Amino acid sequence: MRERLRKLLMCTAIFAFLVPITHRSAHSEEKEVAAAYRQVISAPNDPVLLDNFLRLLPVVSHQEGGALRTYYVFEGDLLQTRAQIQAALRNKSQDPVSAGVMSGELLINMESGHPTVWAKNERNLTYAIDRASFDSDQHYSEVLRNISKATKDWEDACPACGISFQHRADLDGGSDFSRAMFTIKLKPDETAFIAASFFPNDQPFRRVLIMAPSYFTTDVDHVGVLRHEIGHILGYRHEHIQGIAGCFSEGGEWKPLTAYDSRSVMHYICGGGGTPELQLTPTDIAGHRKAYSP
Repeated sequence: MRERLRKLLMCTAIFAFLVPITHRSAHSEEKEVAAAYRQVISAPNDPVLLDNFLRLLPVVSHQEGGALRTYYVFEGDLLQTRAQIQAALRNKSQDPVSAGVMSGELLINMESGHPTVWAKNERNLTYAIDRASFDSDQHYSEVLRNISKATKDWEDACPACGISFQHRADLDGGSDFSRAMFTIKLKPDETAFIAASFFPNDQPFRRVLIMAPSYFTTDVDHVGVLRHEIGHILGYRHEHIQGIAGCFSEGGEWKPLTAYDSRSVMHYICGGGGTPELQLTPTDIAGHRKAYSP
């Protein structure tokens, strides 16, 4: 279990646990994905190399707005389209930063040079829990308790930021969640990740926090997993995104907010950093206030 836990949360998770295991060893799969990644980074506009990389990533499909939409699991717990992944790889291929240089901590996601944060009039983040998707009342109740604790930790981190999370319990039992800012949904057959979320700049139909059954059995702190995913929802990238030896390097556009903190809530267990508790650190709080304070 410890080895499985380490691989699930380490930054190379997309190597060993996000590719279905057949008769090959996890190590051989890690090497295959790593080789495909290096190739596509060298030529991100090559459709053959891109398809070769994408075929090694897990695929997640779910209903959104009456349509079945399909995404790739990228960077461990983010659902991305083919175009989004290609854009991230293009950005990464042009990144002049040395792979041996540590980057800033609590990295804010960027789009066209601007941070992807919630506007001041959008900071009352309402959410609904798709109760029908859960396999038991016990699991539904656990998520209800844990998301309340996780969101409160982010609210308490910056009372002046105007960010609040409101559970729309009146929507949980229905099928129309359009009146909530985002939805929490269980995918009973999902095995590629523990949970996966979105960024503030994603379109409304993309705003789903998807959970897998492994969430209820993982040794990682269950509230901590949701604290990490809420961090993405607030616009924060993985802490180990660039230059941390022993962690998988990621792409996309981002900006560092503070000094590197190996115990950040946004850090996977890799490169000597990360914790199973996934607590907000003082540096996380400082960066959060820098991004959202008036």
